Amino acid sequence: MPPVLSRGPHNPALQPSYPCYCVKVKNVILMVELEPHDTLKRKGALVKYEPGMVVIFVSHQWLSLRHPDPSMLQFRVLQNYLVNAIKGQVKTETYWMSFLYFHRDEAMDPAFMENAYIWYDYFSVPQGVDRSSSGHTRSSQDSQSDFLNAVHSIPIYVSMCKWFFVLCPSMKHESGEFCDFLSWSRRGWCQCEEISRRLSHFTEMVVVVTGDKQAVLHDSQDYLSHSVGTLDFACCQMKHMKDGQSIPCDKVLVSGVIQGLLGRLVDEKSFKEEDIFHFRLVKSLSPSLLSDLPDVLPCASMGNADAFLSDFRFSRASILCVCAAQERPERPSYAAKAGDPGWGPLFWAALKQDLDVINELVRRGHDVDERSTEKAVGVLVDRGSTPLLVAAMLSGKGLSVRTLLDLKADHSITNQSGLAPLGASCIGGHPKNTMVLLEWGADISASQDDMDGQALLMASSFSRTNVCRVLVESKADIDATNIWGATALHGASMAGDMVNLKYLLDHKADVDKQHVPRTTFAKVGYFAVNSLLAAGLQKQALQGIGHAHLGSSLLSAALHGHTHCVTELLLRRADLNVRNNSGKSAQELAELRSHMGTLDLLRTWHPPSPGKGPLLTEEEEPLMYTSFV
Repeated sequence: MPPVLSRGPHNPALQPSYPCYCVKVKNVILMVELEPHDTLKRKGALVKYEPGMVVIFVSHQWLSLRHPDPSMLQFRVLQNYLVNAIKGQVKTETYWMSFLYFHRDEAMDPAFMENAYIWYDYFSVPQGVDRSSSGHTRSSQDSQSDFLNAVHSIPIYVSMCKWFFVLCPSMKHESGEFCDFLSWSRRGWCQCEEISRRLSHFTEMVVVVTGDKQAVLHDSQDYLSHSVGTLDFACCQMKHMKDGQSIPCDKVLVSGVIQGLLGRLVDEKSFKEEDIFHFRLVKSLSPSLLSDLPDVLPCASMGNADAFLSDFRFSRASILCVCAAQERPERPSYAAKAGDPGWGPLFWAALKQDLDVINELVRRGHDVDERSTEKAVGVLVDRGSTPLLVAAMLSGKGLSVRTLLDLKADHSITNQSGLAPLGASCIGGHPKNTMVLLEWGADISASQDDMDGQALLMASSFSRTNVCRVLVESKADIDATNIWGATALHGASMAGDMVNLKYLLDHKADVDKQHVPRTTFAKVGYFAVNSLLAAGLQKQALQGIGHAHLGSSLLSAALHGHTHCVTELLLRRADLNVRNNSGKSAQELAELRSHMGTLDLLRTWHPPSPGKGPLLTEEEEPLMYTSFV
C-alpha cells in the first residue's frame, strides 16, 4: 500500500500582505459562473484563511487574455473532479514516470476534500484596475494596491495550502493555442507558482488534474528547465498594449515575487540544522531562477572559497581530513548534516555556477568526482551522484559543466540509478549542457539509466524537445530502445508532446515500432506487471507501464488520452489495428481510461486518400481531453 501524502502545518509567523481568501469546496461545486474576487467578496462568498483550514491551491493556464475560462469548460472539470473525489470515485496515485524514474509510490486520500477550501487566482486575488489606466481615484489606487499586495503574497498563499493542483485538461485557448500540462509548464505565471510550491514544499508532488476522474501525483524538474524570464506571458503576446494603451511587463512583477520568496527562504532556513540542505539549495539556485528577469542585480562570484564556505554554512569544525590510503592525501570532505545528502562545497559551487570557487576548491584538493552519500529527494537526484551530474541536471547554462570537465571530471560516472551526466542533462532539459558533454566525448549511445535507455529516449520521455534536437543533429539513433523496448517516439507519445512527436516523425522515427523487451529481466518484469493487472490490481503506474508497453506509439498515446498525438500518428499511417501483448487495441486502451475524445476519434477514423491532408479542419477538430493517467 503506497504511503498517503500529507503536509505539515503552515508556519504561522508568515503573514501575507493581503489576506488569503478562498471558497469552500461545496460552494465551488455549485458555481454556475466564474465571478471575480471583488464580486464574491461583496456577496460574502469568500472565506479568510485561518490556521487549521485545509486549502487546495489551484494553478491553471488562462484560456483567454481577459478571462481565465470564458466558457467555464476548464473550471467544470475541476468541479466534476471534486464531486467524484468526494464520492470516492477517483483514485489519485503516482504518475508512472515518477514511479519508474524516481521510484516514488504515493497516493492521495480524497476524504479531506469535502471540508476543504479552494484558492483560485480569479476569485482569490483582487483583479485590480488596468495598470494602463490613468485614473488616480482613491478606490482605483486601493484596488491596485490590493492586487499588488496579493500577487506578492502568492508564495505565502502556496505555503498555507495543503495541496497544489495543476488544472490542465486539454482545451483550446481563444487564440487557437492548444493548452495542456506542457503548455501550463511554459507559462511564466504558472511557473512562478510552481517555483513557490517547489521551494516551500520541496519534497512534495503536484496533483495534475486532467479530467473529471483523472488525476495523478507528478514530480518533475520543469521549474529548472527554463528560467521564468524566458517563458510565455500574456502581456508580451499583446506586445504590452491593451485597448490602445501601453501596459508594463508582468516579468517585473514576477521578478519581485521570486526575489521576495528567495530572500525570505534564505532568512528562514539559515538557522536550523535540519534546514541546511534547503537553505543551500535556495542560495545556489537563485541565480538560475532569476536569470532573464528584470530588476535583478547580477550575481557575482563570492571571490574566494573561504567566503563561499562561510556563506553556505560550511564551518571548519565540519571538515574531516581523509588521509592515508587515498590517492591525494589530506583531501578535504565535509560531514553531512541532518537532511543533507552529503553534498560537499563543490556540489553547491557547481550548482551556483561560481566558476572561481569551483577552480579554487579543486586546487585545494576537493575531489572533482566526489560522490553524494544519500538521495536528494527534493531535487530527484539519487545517491552516488557527482558535482558534474548535479550541475548537468540542475543548472542550465553549461558554464559549470564545462569548468568541471576542464578540471578532469569523469563524465562516465553513474549514480545509484545508473544515471550519467548526459542523461541528467536530458532529464533537466538543458541543451547547452548536452552540447558541452557531447563535445567532451560523452557517448551518445551509452546507457543513461538503469533501464539502459539512451539519451534521446530520456529527453523525449521528459518532453525536452530542444535537447532532442541537439541529440538528433548529433546522430543519435532515433529508434534505439531501452531494455523494455521503448523508443523516443514511444516516450513522446506517452508524454503527449506533440512538438517532439512531429519532430521525431519528420526525422524518420518508425511510427509502428513495437515494444519488444530485450532482456530476460524485462520479460519477467512485463509478465509480473501484466499478471498483477490481470488479477485486478488497479494501479495507475502499473497500467501506464503494462498496457501501453509491448505495443506501438499509437497504443501509448491512446492509453494516456493524448488525442492530438493519436491524430498525428494516424495521419502518419500508424497501424490502427495493432494490439499490445495482452491483445488490447488502441480503442480498448482509450476506453479503459474513459478517454472519450480519443475513443470517438479512433472509432470514426478513416485514413485520408494518398496525397491528401488531414480529414479534420481546425473547426471540426474534436475537443481533446489529454490525461497523464
